[in-house]
Amino acid sequence: MASVSANRSNGLQDAKARVLHVENVALDNQKLRDIETVALVVTEPKADFKLQPIILDEIRDDEVLVEMKYSGHTDIVLQQGLLPMVEFPAVFGHEGAGFVRGIGSKVGNKSLSVGDAVLLSFNTCGTCRPCSNGHPAFCHTHAAVNHNAVRLTDRSTPARAKDGQSVRSQYFGHSSFAKMSVVNEKCVVKCDYPDQMGIYAPIGCGFQTGAGTVLNVLRPGHDDSLVVFGLGSVGLTALMAAKHMGVGQIIAVDIVREKLQMATELGATDAINSEEQSNIVESIKKVSKSGAGATFAIDCTGVLRVIEDMVACLAPQGTAAVVGVPPPDAKISIDPLMFLLDNKKLIGVIEGDSNPQIFIPQLIELHQKGAFPIEKLCRTYPVERLEDAIHDLHTGKLLRSPEDFLPFLAFAREAADDSCSKPQFAYVRRRLSEMYDNCVEWLEHGMEPNIILLEALQDERTVLYSHNRTQAKLHPGRGNAMDTPNQLANFPLRFISLLDGDVILPTGFPAPVYAKEVSKLSKAGGYDELTDTNRQYSTGKLSDAPSPTHDFLDSNFTLVEIAAFLKHFTKSWDVADRIIWNGATSEDLPLPFNKHRGLDPQIHPNSVYMMFRGQMRKRTDPEYGYEEWETWTVNPQAKVNKSAGFDAHSINITGFRRPVGFKDKPDEPAARTPFKDLANGVAVWPEDGDALDLTRCVRWCVDHPEEEFHYLTDYQAVFERAGGPLNPDACHSDGSALTRLLSDTGRSSQRRRAAKDYRYGKVDSDEASDATELAKRKRATSSRTQRAKRR
Repeated sequence: MASVSANRSNGLQDAKARVLHVENVALDNQKLRDIETVALVVTEPKADFKLQPIILDEIRDDEVLVEMKYSGHTDIVLQQGLLPMVEFPAVFGHEGAGFVRGIGSKVGNKSLSVGDAVLLSFNTCGTCRPCSNGHPAFCHTHAAVNHNAVRLTDRSTPARAKDGQSVRSQYFGHSSFAKMSVVNEKCVVKCDYPDQMGIYAPIGCGFQTGAGTVLNVLRPGHDDSLVVFGLGSVGLTALMAAKHMGVGQIIAVDIVREKLQMATELGATDAINSEEQSNIVESIKKVSKSGAGATFAIDCTGVLRVIEDMVACLAPQGTAAVVGVPPPDAKISIDPLMFLLDNKKLIGVIEGDSNPQIFIPQLIELHQKGAFPIEKLCRTYPVERLEDAIHDLHTGKLLRSPEDFLPFLAFAREAADDSCSKPQFAYVRRRLSEMYDNCVEWLEHGMEPNIILLEALQDERTVLYSHNRTQAKLHPGRGNAMDTPNQLANFPLRFISLLDGDVILPTGFPAPVYAKEVSKLSKAGGYDELTDTNRQYSTGKLSDAPSPTHDFLDSNFTLVEIAAFLKHFTKSWDVADRIIWNGATSEDLPLPFNKHRGLDPQIHPNSVYMMFRGQMRKRTDPEYGYEEWETWTVNPQAKVNKSAGFDAHSINITGFRRPVGFKDKPDEPAARTPFKDLANGVAVWPEDGDALDLTRCVRWCVDHPEEEFHYLTDYQAVFERAGGPLNPDACHSDGSALTRLLSDTGRSSQRRRAAKDYRYGKVDSDEASDATELAKRKRATSSRTQRAKRR
C-alpha cells in the first residue's frame, strides 16, 4: 500500500522519518465531503502510529483536498507529547507530496487544477507584517497555525474517527500521514516533476531550511569560510547550497565518519570529527583560511554545547545561525564582552527564511541542473516499516530490524569466543556470552534493536573494565600479561559496528579507553603492589554475619533486609531464585551488600557471582533435578521456568531452604544469636520500601538493649513489641528495591535501568528510548570530561 522514503543522513538531532508513499486512490463520484480514508493516528502521547480509518469533512473555500503519495517528518517529538500545544488523537506528518483531488471555491492560485502534482510546506496567516513583507517563515502565528493541528479560524479539525471523535489533522496545515488530507491553500506548491516527488517531498521543510539559511540569510561569498555543525538533512543541504554559491571554505563538523565522508563528497573542503578533538574551537580556527575562525557558522543540532562552540569559533564580525531546535527552556552561556569586542552576531533562522511558493521551485530547478543532489539523502521504506524508518533516522542509520541484528550478534559472539579462548579469560567469555543471550531475549520480547545495541555496548565496557581492574589488583607486577587480549578484538560489537558501513554508533558513545585506564594502575614494570589482600574484595568480608544455620521464618523479608541483617542467607537456592527471577543481574547482586554494609573497598560482582555459583551448581545432583546447571550463570537461571505459583511481588520467605551445607545442621548455638547483633556491620539501615518487619524488630532490640532477645527463638515476642506485622505492597518488592539501589549507587545509568525494566515489562519501549537518549547525553558529557583530564 505504501512506502516510506527517508533521509539517509539524518542524525539524532533530526528525530524524523521521511516519506510515506501511498498508491493513488480514486474518489467515489468525486465526493468532497464525508470522505472515508485511512491515516496513521496517534491516540495518546507515546502511543504507536496506527493505521486506522478516519472520515474527512467537506473541504472549505480556502482548502485543497490532496491525495498523498509521499510524506515526511513523522514528528516523534509530537508523538511523545513533548509539546504542550499538541492534543490527541492526532494525525501528524508534514513535507507531503501528492495529487490534487478537490479545490475550494476561493483558493487564490487559479493555475491549480484537479490532478496537479503538489508539494506541501508550512502554513501561515498571510496577513501579519512578516507575511506581508515576504518573510512568511516568521509569521506571528507560526506555532498556532502549524503545531496545533487545527484550523486557525475556529480551531476545528477536518477529520473524525468512525465513532465521531475529532482527530486533529492539520499539522503544518496538512497532516500528511494520511491517504487523503484536507490542506490549507497556503501550504500547496505546484510541482512540475510528478515522477520525482519522492525526492522533492522533503524540500517542504528540512531541505529548504538548510539551503535557505545559506542562500537567503547568510549569503557567504568566495572569500568566506562557513562551518556546518551537524550533518543531517539540514546540514548537508546547507553544505550543498554553499558549494553552489562557490563559498571559499566549507568546514563540516560531526561525530559520525560516514556523514563526514558524505560531506566531503558533496563539497566540504574540511571535515572534522569533533569527538576526536580536544578543543573543537581551536581545531576550527586552525584550519580556517584566516587562522582567526570562520566568517559564518550554522548549527543544525540544537545541542547547547555545540551552539556555544559555534559562537566561539567565529572570527571577528562573524555570524552564527541557530537552525537546530534546542530543548524547551534551554539556556546558553555567551561572553557579552567578547560579543562587543569581536562584533559577532548570533541569529535564529526558521525554514531558511523562505517563501515556499518562490523558493521551492528554485531548489527544484537547482536539482534539475545537478547543483542540488538531494537524491543522495533519500531512502524509501514501505509503510509497514515505518518504525524502522524512525529508528534509522533517530540513530543516524542504525540497525533496521531484528533480522539484520541477529547475524550481527552471532558474529560478535564468535569473535568474543575466539579472542577469549584461554582459561584465564573464561570470566570475560562467560559474561559476554550472557550479555549476547540477553540481546536475543530482548529481541524476542520486541525490544528495539537500537536500545539493545546501546545496552550491549555498555555491557562490553563494563565486562572488560571489570576484568582488567581485577587483574591489576590480583596479579601485581605482571604488567599486561593478564589483560584481556587485543582490546579492539574484545569489543566485538563495537568493532563490527565500526567495520560495517550500515551501522553508525549513536551520538555520545565513548571510545574504548580501558587500556589507558588500567595503565594508570601500573608502574613501568607492571602493576602497583597493593597492600590489601584478595579477601577484602570477596564475600569473606561478611564474616560478622549470623550463621546460615538459622531456619527461615514464616514472615515477609525484603531483599535489602536479607542482605543487611542475614547476609549469608542469600546463598539459599530459594533466595537466589527470588532475586534473579525478579530481574537481578550479576552486576546487581553485590549492590545491597555494598550499600547497607558500607563496605570499602566494595565487594566485586564476580565474588558474589561465585558465591551464588557454588551453591547453585550443587543443584546439579540428580536428587534436585537441575543437571543442566553444571555451567550455571545468572542468565540461564533467569531463563529457567519459574516455580509454580512464583509471584514476582511476593517477599514471603515461608518454607525457604537453608543454604546447601547448612540445611541439616542444628540451630544451636546459632539460634541463640542476640537479636540486636543482627545490626552489627550495618552502615545504612533499610528504610521506606526496603524496611519491613525485620528492620523494625532489629531496631526495637537496638533501642532496648536491656531486653535480652534472641534470633530466631524470640522473634514472635519481639515482633509483638515492635507493633505487629505490616502489610507489604509493591514498593517492598525486589524489583522496586533493585531500581532504588541502581539509582542510589549511580553505577547504572537511566538507560541501563530502562532497558532492564523494558525487558521485564515494567515500561514500554518509548519510555526506554527516552531514558536512553537522556543517558547518552550524560555519558557523552562524562566522556569528554574524562578525556580532558587524561590530556
